[in-house]
Amino acid sequence: MPSPDNQAEAFASLTDYEAMYGTVPASDRQTITAQLQRASRIVRDELAYAGIDVYAERAAGKIRADTLTDVVCDMVNYSA
Repeated sequence: MPSPDNQAEAFASLTDYEAMYGTVPASDRQTITAQLQRASRIVRDELAYAGIDVYAERAAGKIRADTLTDVVCDMVNYSA
């Protein structure tokens, strides 16, 4: 299980999202940030359900941090 300190960690930031998909209008920045946090939580929960500690696997190099960022950004972009 992930440690409680990591529970709120977003795997992607607004800066990451904008690097992939372009500038987010000021009126949408708060919404996109919240969606990135939600998508990160979904990834974290789904991996935990499968018995995978995303933090341990990332630290061991088995899950790449940039892949987590890509997946979370893609999830938010596809949901738009």
